[in-house]
Amino acid sequence: MIEHIKCDLAGSKFDDVNMKGSLFNNINLSESALTDNNLSDTRIKNVNASNVTFHYVKFTGAAIDRCLLEGMTIDGVLVTDLIAAYQQLTSG
Repeated sequence: MIEHIKCDLAGSKFDDVNMKGSLFNNINLSESALTDNNLSDTRIKNVNASNVTFHYVKFTGAAIDRCLLEGMTIDGVLVTDLIAAYQQLTSG
């Protein structure tokens, strides 16, 4: 395993790289682009994903738990409105 601590890789480009099983901690990926990547079985915890946009992403089996969802939309519909409607249907 190669270990790098406190690196500045700003502006780097990676293509056709195998990083399976890697650990990323305290990483600044703001203004980055992830395209054609495999994130299956990845755990994402305590991450600021404000203003992130997902296009053509496969979310099969994905779970969102204990997250701040204010302003989050799916196909233009507020997720908080979807959850409120679901809770109203299931509670009464």
